[in-house]
Amino acid sequence: LNDRRVSPLTGMTAIPVRTWQRHELNEFLMYHGVPTSIAERIHLQGFDKNYAGEHFGKLFGAGIYLATNSSKSDIYTQPTTGDGGVRTIFVVRVCLGEVHETKVAMRQATRAPERADGKGPLDSVRALTHAS
Repeated sequence: LNDRRVSPLTGMTAIPVRTWQRHELNEFLMYHGVPTSIAERIHLQGFDKNYAGEHFGKLFGAGIYLATNSSKSDIYTQPTTGDGGVRTIFVVRVCLGEVHETKVAMRQATRAPERADGKGPLDSVRALTHAS
């Protein structure tokens, strides 16, 4: 494992996960809503960043978008027809690592910004609300 320590995120409403040997990795349970028609493929193959932005845009860059509230993820679901309108939301265990926090759109970003020490990009991007 990387011995570098990360700063714990503050103000996260997602459910925290206690990580391996109590290392702080900013690990949480979060939600990802999808059209039910592609849920089986994601279940079998996992999330694929190559498809980032194809369905719902990329306000904060190309990536896998997760939410702390299931109601936000529900916006990105599409009900099936003929069986009561099933919707699909994945509950995802995610390690955010070193996080770039922003209120500013990053539509052209293909990865998180560079670390302050110049040793590669940060691990993830967190979109802050204007109330944050």
